[in-house]
Amino acid sequence: MQVTAVEDVLGAKYQTGSFIPEGALESNMQQIPLLEVIHDFIETFDIKMVTGRSFSREFPTDKTQGIIINESAARRFGWSPEQAIGKRLRQQNGLMLNVIGVVKDFNYTSLSLPITPFVLEMPRNPNQIGGRIRYVCVKISGAEIPATLGVIESVWEELVPDRSFGFFFLDDELNKLYDAEEKMGRVFGIFTGLAILIACLGLFALASFTTELRTHEIGIRKVLGAKIGGIVFLLSTQFAKWVLIANLIAWPSAYLIMQSWLDGFAYRVDISFVTFLLATVLAFTIALLTVSFQAVKAALADPVSSIRHQ
Repeated sequence: MQVTAVEDVLGAKYQTGSFIPEGALESNMQQIPLLEVIHDFIETFDIKMVTGRSFSREFPTDKTQGIIINESAARRFGWSPEQAIGKRLRQQNGLMLNVIGVVKDFNYTSLSLPITPFVLEMPRNPNQIGGRIRYVCVKISGAEIPATLGVIESVWEELVPDRSFGFFFLDDELNKLYDAEEKMGRVFGIFTGLAILIACLGLFALASFTTELRTHEIGIRKVLGAKIGGIVFLLSTQFAKWVLIANLIAWPSAYLIMQSWLDGFAYRVDISFVTFLLATVLAFTIALLTVSFQAVKAALADPVSSIRHQ
C-alpha cells in the first residue's frame, strides 16, 4: 500500500503557474498547469521518471525550492530532459525553483486534449496542508477491497477524528471525463438495435413474400431431386447480394463519420479494415438467420402441395 496526497484529482482543472527560466526575458514567461503534491506522488501513481529524482524527504529544500516538470515543459523552455536537471525557474512572485526531475509525458486530462507542459511542486507553505492539499491518495490491490477500506477508515478516524471519512476510486473519476461519449454510445446502441429489428422484420416479410411467389418453383425443384440445402441456398443468396451492396455503401459513410469523431481526440485508435469485415459478417449472419426460417419452411413443404398451391 502506498500513500500520498494531492491538491486536486487527476483530470480536474488545475491552477496555473507563471514560470520563466533564470536569466530569460519577461516575455519568455510561460503559463503552465500546476499541481501541488507531497512525497511519494510519483511512486504511488507509477509515473515514469525520465531523468532526475522525485520529491524526497532526504532533501528538505524540495519543499521550498524543488520542482518537477514533464517532457513537454522541458521542450517549452528549450531544454532536453537531461539539460533541465539543475535549471532554475522563477515564478511570478520572484521565488526561484530548482528542477530536480523530469517525468515522462502522461495524460493528466481527457484524451481529447494533447499533452501539454505540466508542473509538480510541493506546498510552499506548511499551513496549506489541509487547505490546497485536499485529497489523500491510497494505492491498494484489487483483493479484499471492503476489508482494506475498513482499515483505511479506522486509521482515518484515529488520525483525523474531526473530519468524516469519504472515498472514491480514481478510475470512476477519470471515466467522468468521457460521460458525453458514453451517453452517445448508449444512444447509438439503442438506435442500432431498433434499426436491426426493423431491418429483420422487413427481411422476414420480404422472404415470406418471395417464398410465396416461388412456391410452385420450389415444388418442381423438389420433385426433380433438389435437396433441402440447395433450396435454402437458392432462396438465401438472392438476399445476400443486397446485403453485400448495402455494406459497400455503408463502409465509406461509416469510415468518414468515425474518422470525424476520432479526430476530436488527440490520442486515438485507428480504424481497421477488420472492423468493417466483422460488421459485414455479422450483417450476413443476421440476414441469413432471418431469411433461413422461411427458406427452410418452404424447402420442407410437401412438393405436391407446393405444386397445387394457388
